[in-house]
Amino acid sequence: MEKKKTKNFRSLSAKMMNYTVIPLFVLAVLVGIAGSIFCKRAMISMIEDEMTQECDYLEGRMDAMYPGDYSWVVGEGTSFTLYKGTYEITDASEQLDVLKESFNNDFSIYLGQVSVLTSCKDADGNRYLLAEAPTTVRKTVIEGGETRFYSNVTVAGEKCFAYFRPIVNAAGNSYGMYAIFHSAAQINRRVASVIIPLYILCFVTVVALGFFSAYFSQKIVERIVAVKRFTESVAGGKLDTDMSAVYTSGNDELAQLAKSSVQMQLSIRKMIDYDTLTEIHNRRFATGYITKLHDNAGVKADYCIAIGDIDYFKKVNDTYGHDAGDAVLKMTADVLRRNVPPGHLVARWGGEEFIFAFREMTPEEAYQILENCLAEIRKTAVSYEDKVISVTMSFGLAKATAGKSVDEILIDADAKLYDAKEGGRNRIVM
Repeated sequence: MEKKKTKNFRSLSAKMMNYTVIPLFVLAVLVGIAGSIFCKRAMISMIEDEMTQECDYLEGRMDAMYPGDYSWVVGEGTSFTLYKGTYEITDASEQLDVLKESFNNDFSIYLGQVSVLTSCKDADGNRYLLAEAPTTVRKTVIEGGETRFYSNVTVAGEKCFAYFRPIVNAAGNSYGMYAIFHSAAQINRRVASVIIPLYILCFVTVVALGFFSAYFSQKIVERIVAVKRFTESVAGGKLDTDMSAVYTSGNDELAQLAKSSVQMQLSIRKMIDYDTLTEIHNRRFATGYITKLHDNAGVKADYCIAIGDIDYFKKVNDTYGHDAGDAVLKMTADVLRRNVPPGHLVARWGGEEFIFAFREMTPEEAYQILENCLAEIRKTAVSYEDKVISVTMSFGLAKATAGKSVDEILIDADAKLYDAKEGGRNRIVM
């Protein structure tokens, strides 16, 4: 009799394995694969959007600083003199170095098929000047006048994501291109940091469910289906999907799976919408927010945009190190977050730049908020090791105007920020 009971018990365990654990394991693998595919696609899409915005910034910055078309005079050997309009910019690669430090990407400007300005350097610190662009890229972008994004380009022996945009002269002809490069290895690491914990979580959950009895099989299946639908919805890009509290209540394994799935959803949203270092919204979120704000405002144009920049931030990094620079960025973000009222936006725009959007507010009201921010930053010091670091900020404030695009308003704010820098920094220009 005892042997029969043991046999029946083992048979029931096998049925649980067949009907519960094995199907769930397969589901976990499928969801993991779907999640990995979605995360990588979402990351690539985010990188492409960021590169597009960074190219907008590069093009606008160069046009604002040096109006006119690019041209060059070739000298002996590999020497040449580069112009933009009437300005000589042969040594302007340092401008691209600043952008590289801010955005963590490499930037290049090509005339014809060769690079004439670049932040790309070899191991000895020599720039890759006069490097030829790939034939396919040259034909498509320069000759065809098309903007292109590539996910598998080799630059200086490293696989990269690359964005190319044609440079068009006053006559409307393409004669060069802007190029931005982002390391593919960094993207793969960021995707792996999300996917590997997901696979581990699924495996642990499958093992835990193996100890449940057949009596609870139906209940388990119902809850698994709910989590499956949720994770598949998230994997399909619906990041606003809600998980019912019925499935997240309690402390059993399936409830933990549901909570972890919600946490995964929140982590993906945070990864996409928030800056990791400062924990405030990032450029991607700010761009969408401002675009929506602009569309909703319509002809009223009752909002203001401001761009702020930490003064002499590069000197902080060079003097105290990048960890100290990170501490300054965190302090600055905390001060800005405290002083910007709810319902308005403050986000990290890139590097040491921050962007603000003030809804239904006059420039005078927005100016006062920025003045409060600046006053607190002036008196707030960062203690790093045995050093005390104090910084200031410069702000450019622009009011939305009916008939102007978002890009034009951003350019206005950026120009006023430039005026604030030129006027001595530590001030607000509107």
